[in-house]
Amino acid sequence: PSAECECGRARETIKHFLFECPQWTEQRTKLRQALGERWADLPFTLGGWSGRFHTGTRQPIDGPKSKWKPDIKVIRAVIKFVQATQRFRPKASIPEEERAAEEREEGQGGAEQREENEERETDNQERT
Repeated sequence: PSAECECGRARETIKHFLFECPQWTEQRTKLRQALGERWADLPFTLGGWSGRFHTGTRQPIDGPKSKWKPDIKVIRAVIKFVQATQRFRPKASIPEEERAAEEREEGQGGAEQREENEERETDNQERT
């Protein structure tokens, strides 16, 4: 296996996969929305404390490291992005019928509705 990305523009690094690769521009939309102004902040995207500081105050953007908690909505967005790309699920391992069913559901908006229901269920579980 090569370290080069299939897009041919760069090495396939985590940063390239999440933020730069043109192959995943469409799948990246919700991830970009979830990250907002933290777009391309790799530690934050992966659930970590970034160690970055506000320019004016010189205070940590994420607050004290000892009190840091990952943003669960960002983590969910990353997971959904990875799943949407199917980059780590070789096409050969996806049964043809399952792939066709997924494509039909996504074409009918079924995938988005399912995602919204899953998010609501997870949010409800976190509150209890």
